[in-house]
Amino acid sequence: MDKDYKLAEHLIAHLQQDDVLAPMVCPTVWDEQEQIDAINRAAMGRPGSVAVTPAGYVPLLEMGVNAPMVRMHAVLAVSCFARDAGMPGGVPPLRCLSGMVGRTLHAVRLWDPVVDRVCYDTPSVASVEDYDMTKSRLTGFRGRAVILYAPVNF
Repeated sequence: MDKDYKLAEHLIAHLQQDDVLAPMVCPTVWDEQEQIDAINRAAMGRPGSVAVTPAGYVPLLEMGVNAPMVRMHAVLAVSCFARDAGMPGGVPPLRCLSGMVGRTLHAVRLWDPVVDRVCYDTPSVASVEDYDMTKSRLTGFRGRAVILYAPVNF
């Protein structure tokens, strides 16, 4: 088992102690494309769900669409609530995430593997927009840690 996989398991245990995210955390590491359907099914009828992947991968979830994983090098956790109808159809969440702030985004949590804690947590629109993924600003954070992304309800 490589260190990224162990790190993913460690982050799951860490998130399961979080009052807000614990009910949403998928207890297994999402490391295969086939798991998308299972995670989507688990997300049905719930306020949000969280999938943890090995370092460098972010699952792209669109409404009812299985999209490929993409390479990223960042420390990022995203938890979403469906505050309205959901994501715009056909738009990859990584491209439109900051544009959806206030509609579906609940919080962005940056987990620093060096100090082993969530080092930033924001539910505010302005500060989330500072982390616009379209500009690849996430590459500056420390560590090759796990990325987590939560789909909205369908």
